[in-house]
Amino acid sequence: MFNRFSKSRLLPHTYGVKVHKDGYQEWVKNIKIEGGVFESFHNIKLLPLEIQPETAASVSFTGANSIVPDPHDKNILIISSSKKSVSLSMKDNVIINLPAIPTVIKKASTTSQPETPGIISPDTEKEIIISNNEINVTWLRDSGSQPYMKTGQSVLMAKLSSVPKYVAWYQDSNYILYQIQGTFKMSEIDTRDGINTYDLIKTSSPLYYNNKNGFLYTISGKNILKYDLNYER
Repeated sequence: MFNRFSKSRLLPHTYGVKVHKDGYQEWVKNIKIEGGVFESFHNIKLLPLEIQPETAASVSFTGANSIVPDPHDKNILIISSSKKSVSLSMKDNVIINLPAIPTVIKKASTTSQPETPGIISPDTEKEIIISNNEINVTWLRDSGSQPYMKTGQSVLMAKLSSVPKYVAWYQDSNYILYQIQGTFKMSEIDTRDGINTYDLIKTSSPLYYNNKNGFLYTISGKNILKYDLNYER
C-alpha cells in the first residue's frame, strides 16, 4: 500500500519537508518550488530505527569470511577461512554441508564486489561505479521520472574514507546499499538537496543482499541471519 500526499498553489519558495513516524528514521528535504514547475518525490521510504533479524540456520564452524550466491541466485554459500562451506537455500532455509567449495564459486569468492567494473541496477537503467573510495551512480538511459537524468549523467553518492566492503542495488533501483566501517547503510539516489542515508545494521561480517526476495543475509558466530528489507513506499 502506497501513501501519497500533494500540495498545490504554493508560492515560489524553498520549503522544508519532513516525513516521520514513530520508530522510523526521518526523510528530510528542502524543496525549491518555482512558478509553473511540478516537483515530485515518489520514492520516499521510512526505514525502521531497529531491524530485528531472523535466524535462518546454523553452521558447525566459525570464522566465515565470505557469502557468495550461486550462479542461479537460489542458494548462498557460506565459506570459512579454513575452506569449510555450506549451502543455504534462500527459498526454504535448508542448509547442506559441502565437502569442498564448488569450482564455479571459487573465483567469485576471492573477488570483492567493489572491484567489479560496474553494478547494474535491477531495472537495467543505472550503474554503480566505485573508484578511489567514491560511489557514483551513472544513468545508462534517460530517466522517465523525476529527478530527470540524461544518459551518461553521473552523481556522487558517497565519498568514503576507505573502499566499501559490499555494495549493491536495492530492489527498486532507487536506493543503493553499502557496508563501510562496520555499518550497513542505505542511500537514496535522488540527490536534490542532498541525500538521505540511513544506518540499518551494525556489522563487519560478510553479507549478501538478494534483490529478488528482499532479504539481507549475514553471519553472527555460527548463525546465519537474515533481515527483511522489503520496505513499501
